[in-house]
Amino acid sequence: MTAARRAIAFAAAAVVAAACGDDRGARPPPPVAPLVTARPLPPVALAPRWVGVIASAESVDVAPRFDGVLASVAVRPGDVVAAGDVIATLDPRPAREELDAAQAASREARARTRRARIEVDRARHKLQIEENGLAAGTSARATVEDARLSVRAAEAATAEASAAASESDTRVARATARLGETELRAPFAGSIGARYHDPGAAVGPTVPVARVIGGGGLRLRFAVAPDETSRLRPGARVVAVVEGGDEIGAIVEHVSPAIDQPSQLVFVEAALEAGTTVTPGQAAEVRAAGGT
Repeated sequence: MTAARRAIAFAAAAVVAAACGDDRGARPPPPVAPLVTARPLPPVALAPRWVGVIASAESVDVAPRFDGVLASVAVRPGDVVAAGDVIATLDPRPAREELDAAQAASREARARTRRARIEVDRARHKLQIEENGLAAGTSARATVEDARLSVRAAEAATAEASAAASESDTRVARATARLGETELRAPFAGSIGARYHDPGAAVGPTVPVARVIGGGGLRLRFAVAPDETSRLRPGARVVAVVEGGDEIGAIVEHVSPAIDQPSQLVFVEAALEAGTTVTPGQAAEVRAAGGT
């Protein structure tokens, strides 16, 4: 091969090599499999749960209407009571002293009223004498006018004394009622659910002595958010799981029309279905029956 041919062959080989190198550089990278985006699952709607308690349909804490000291307590938990039975007695001495003072003030007020009426009679008698004297010419007209003013003053004093006597009578009636209220009585027939204090304890309107539970059956009471009341209209069925795992059913009877301001919740009361065996005070987790 001549030198010229060898040069042409080398040049051709170089061009082919260069072309092959360019092809490798321009060749696109192998395709990458696209990322698979997982489709989000629809949210699962859970049935709302509410906190409730088993309570008696009739239940009241018996407390005095005024502060006092317990003289005696006649009941213990479990005792059966009739409406009007004495549950406890407050020390009656302060109320009796109040009544004695009111009666003394009433007697004094009535005595003032009697004296004022006597003064009215005296003033009227004097006026009659002066008017007769004026007619006979023995009394001056000014004296008659003074007598008339005295009558008016006596009548005003009588009215004031009568008002004071009426006020005293009111205090006597109030003190008499207060003395009678030293006996705390059962408001209805039932049983004693709790006894909070013993003789010697200080009690008052906010410090009850005992709890009376009536015989009106048990209720399920719970609280819900305001936007959840639509599924809890009267007649709706709810299910509650009480302490111990027992499941009970109940029918909604009443939904409060107002929101409780401290808790911002709505209170609901439901009647337990027949055959339910629970006791007052048991906590319960409540849900709407058939909820998803």
